[in-house]
Amino acid sequence: MPNKRTVSTAPGPAGRTGRKARACACGPVADLGASAEDYLEAVYLVGSAGRPVRVTVLAGRLGVSKPSVVTALAALEERGYVRHEHYGAVELTRRGVSAAEKVYCWHRVLERFLREMLGVSEKVAATDACAVEHVLSAETMRRLEEFVEAAAGRAAGAKRKRAGTKKAAKPAKGGADAR
Repeated sequence: MPNKRTVSTAPGPAGRTGRKARACACGPVADLGASAEDYLEAVYLVGSAGRPVRVTVLAGRLGVSKPSVVTALAALEERGYVRHEHYGAVELTRRGVSAAEKVYCWHRVLERFLREMLGVSEKVAATDACAVEHVLSAETMRRLEEFVEAAAGRAAGAKRKRAGTKKAAKPAKGGADAR
């Protein structure tokens, strides 16, 4: 992924306060509210897609007004997460990239759990993961991540075992069975 991301962040509903910083295998996430995390994640994803991130793009993606995006960007810039010039593109700072990657890591774990373990559609999994990522404790997220990884490992092992059984069941060409 590129080092610089040109993206925009804007706040949605007021972020939760009093949350502890999260720590999963992705590492601890800066103590931000849900809204700020959503904006950092949006900036990260739009920027990762190679598109310049502008206020209008973020407002559309997050379903908020452009003035809300500008307000959120100002708050994130003040805290050192983004750089944004008036009417210009938004860039995540190193601190912003780090925080956004951590938020997105948790999002991916939740989305994977919902899709692979529960069979939820991609669209519903994405929506639900975005909502849930802000309310689960670090302990729950660590356990969920461990569970998903263990289940994926068991599934891969079972698949290899089935593939090995199928190969063993086929008679070899030119062997004793061929006579």
